Amino acid sequence: YTYARTSGILDKAKDLNYSSTAPQITTVEEADLLKVLSKFNEAVRGAIQDYEPSIITRYIIDVCSAFNKFYHNCQIATASDVNVRNTRIRLTSATKDVLGSAFELICMKKTEKIRSSYYQYFTDCQWGDRENKDLLINSSVTGIDKSVDVIIAYLKIRGLVE
Repeated sequence: YTYARTSGILDKAKDLNYSSTAPQITTVEEADLLKVLSKFNEAVRGAIQDYEPSIITRYIIDVCSAFNKFYHNCQIATASDVNVRNTRIRLTSATKDVLGSAFELICMKKTEKIRSSYYQYFTDCQWGDRENKDLLINSSVTGIDKSVDVIIAYLKIRGLVE
């Protein structure tokens, strides 16, 4: 849901030039979100080192929680100060990017919009393609090694590890 929310916010703010101003963190919620986002690489390293893909899923929950607090307590695209608005839109964009990367690591499909029908949403938003879904199901039966292999393969493809 949070990924779709960030997509909606960014879609509404697409005509705003939000990349040209200096960042301005003014609230605890902004600082907390930035702090959680900055721990992405640490979460990925931990998942690989400990052979524990659930570190990524717990990290996703932390990002969603921090973003939702930020969303509920801060005006984003409608903030009156231009620097604050631009910073908040960039935080929203960073959240979307981090969540998208984390979803790819666990072979989860990214959803740009929430459907009005609960059933339709879960029908359309299955875990990536069938092959990756089967791999994750099999790894839950045979241990976490296969899920870790998926994470490592993804990182190699992206050039993030050798």
